[in-house]
Amino acid sequence: MNEAIRSIQSGLAGLGHDPGPIDGLDGPRTRAAASAYGAGRQGTRSAARYPKQADMAAFYGPAGGPDCTAGRVTLPFAFPLAWDSSQRITRFACHRKLADPLTAIFAAAAAHYGETAMRELRLDQFGGCYNYRPMRGGSSLSVHAWGAAVDLDPLHNQLAWGSDRAEFAHPEYRWFWEIVEGHGGVSLGRSRNRDWMHFQFAQL
Repeated sequence: MNEAIRSIQSGLAGLGHDPGPIDGLDGPRTRAAASAYGAGRQGTRSAARYPKQADMAAFYGPAGGPDCTAGRVTLPFAFPLAWDSSQRITRFACHRKLADPLTAIFAAAAAHYGETAMRELRLDQFGGCYNYRPMRGGSSLSVHAWGAAVDLDPLHNQLAWGSDRAEFAHPEYRWFWEIVEGHGGVSLGRSRNRDWMHFQFAQL
């Protein structure tokens, strides 16, 4: 039995979407319930209120400016740093405009999965938010330069990996991505099938 899928099933049942038996199996009834939940959230998704990548400076201000690290995201429990698991954080800096949605995303994920499942799924492996640098392989500034993107578990969701290799493409992560998108975030994995570690508050 997959405890992460069991948690998803319990959450779906609590929201009135029948996933069938709470058995930890990703069967057709569970998938149908998750799809129904996602369809119901379409009207509440708020990605449109965030800018396209080309228009980020107009919305967020200059990259690297003081607003880019003025927000503070409070985490539901201590997250290890992906590059040094001996260090843990309970909050991190982001753009001033994104502290509330990012805090809400992690709080909602913790409420649905629980701490144990989040750790098993490595949704607690913090890979960074603000970082003034260009996009990998390009010259334009990364969305991270505005503190408007988050990376999680980069080791198991590497930049060039598609859904055949990236762990965040697996069905048990569907609920997390629904939460991210419900709060206005954009998953590069779900949108472009690459960089599954990354989600951002800018439209592609």
